Amino acid sequence: MYDCECPYCTKGMEDPDDCHEPEVLYDHECPHCGKNFVFTIDYSPIYNTHKAPCLNGAEHEYKKTITYPPEYAKWKCIHCEKEKP
Repeated sequence: MYDCECPYCTKGMEDPDDCHEPEVLYDHECPHCGKNFVFTIDYSPIYNTHKAPCLNGAEHEYKKTITYPPEYAKWKCIHCEKEKP
């Protein structure tokens, strides 16, 4: 499956490697029909959900952060990232 489709011949093609910025107008030549066209990049959000029992009445599970130098380490909940006072 191809994400980029020529608006003239409607054939799919590989995504251009050097085009990554959203809301920038890029021009491209179709490798199938040879016509030039323009396109923009749109990104859709992907949500990764995780349980957070501490937000539902359970105790926070704090873990010490790994930092350098070590004296700047903090204690953060492994579920919601709330810092321990």
